[in-house]
Order: sequence, then structure tokens, then C-alpha cells
Amino acid sequence: MTEIENKYLTNFEETYYDFEMFSTAGNQKVKDIICEATKAIFEEEKISKKGMNDYLKRLLNESYNGKNGFREIRDTEPEQHIQIHINKALEFKGYGFKVNRFDF
Repeated sequence: MTEIENKYLTNFEETYYDFEMFSTAGNQKVKDIICEATKAIFEEEKISKKGMNDYLKRLLNESYNGKNGFREIRDTEPEQHIQIHINKALEFKGYGFKVNRFDF
């Protein structure tokens, strides 16, 4: 990851965002998903649209399922926030595609 990419990620991590989850823990989970996906965008050699959608789908399903799952993570608002922030990171990195919440 380059210095400017690291700064981009650090700025995101240090900024408060309300992802419209029911709890502080849920809000943090959305932020963690965005951070993890952004790191993948910056660190991977090449990412495809399908690959990114599959990756986001896996992260969201893992967060949704289980005893301590966040059911509201599949609501419209959190998914839109994820879509917006991931698309910003993709554009920042120079990728010519965007993700759509209906695909993940």
C-alpha cells in the first residue's frame, strides 16, 4: 500500500460515520467491512468487479449469520453506505468499475 493510500484509509478510520445500524457494535462492523475491503482494493494486484462483489457478499453474509450476527446489515441503508465508500476507494485506486449493492 502506498503512503497516499495508507493516508486515505487512516482518514476513513479516524472519521466518525453513522451507517444507520441499530447499535454502536453494528455501526463498527460496517466500518470494519469497508476498511477490510478498502485494504484489499489497495493491496491486491488486480481486482475484478465480480471478485469484489463476491468478496463483499462473503463479508456481509458472515456478518449477517451466526449467533451474534447483525441482521440489519442487509437493510438498504448500511448496504448503500458500503457501496458508496467502496466505490470511492475503487475510483481512488483507478479502477474503471463500480459495485452495486444489488450484486452483493
